[in-house]
Amino acid sequence: MSTWKNAIPKRKYRERSQPSRRKHLGMLEKHQDYKLRAKDYHEKEDKLNILRDKAYFRNPDEFYFKMIKSGFHNGKHLQDEEEDEPELLKKQKTQDSNLMNMKVQAKQSTHEQLKSQLHLVDAEKPNTHMIFVKTSEEAKALQPAEYFNTDSALLDRKGNRLTKEQLESMEIPEINNDNEEGYNKFNTILEEEEILKDKLHKIEKKKELMKKGKRKLVDEDGQVYKWFWERKR
Repeated sequence: MSTWKNAIPKRKYRERSQPSRRKHLGMLEKHQDYKLRAKDYHEKEDKLNILRDKAYFRNPDEFYFKMIKSGFHNGKHLQDEEEDEPELLKKQKTQDSNLMNMKVQAKQSTHEQLKSQLHLVDAEKPNTHMIFVKTSEEAKALQPAEYFNTDSALLDRKGNRLTKEQLESMEIPEINNDNEEGYNKFNTILEEEEILKDKLHKIEKKKELMKKGKRKLVDEDGQVYKWFWERKR
């Protein structure tokens, strides 16, 4: 029976529109619009009833310090702005310090990533080559380029130095400047990283100055302080 009941076509439910003679009154409210309006009305009514109960059962001797710092002005409830307490300032400085530390770490990560892609950025200082002579006159007259039979530009090169004969016989490849943009970006990131580190240092110093403890200003220009050691009892 239920199968036959569902097989019979039914007329789709439709709410009527605003009649043409009542167009000047605006859009006709539908059932879903009424539900939203009724729900909003009852929520406000419940809140007003709760406030009425609180006002009726209020303790006349009840007191809060916020009563002193608040009041009505032109029918609006306003609260006086409280001065920033030291603990609140410390919390703000800690948040600033954490945020700046995150930015420094992000710059360092980008710096290390670029450093792995570029060449000769992290080249170590070349090893020194010590030559022993018998007299000081020989040391003054010694010419390193002639001694090693190489060009003077290769004296600071790390590893085996090419001789003049090898330089004459080999073909020098052209220098590729494709990574010039990468090197410029690397230098820019290094500068930004130094600026962020300087800001982080200033924030940390302000946070330390807000703490208790005996200190002395050592350098007025650089604002360098010295803290004295205190025994904790």
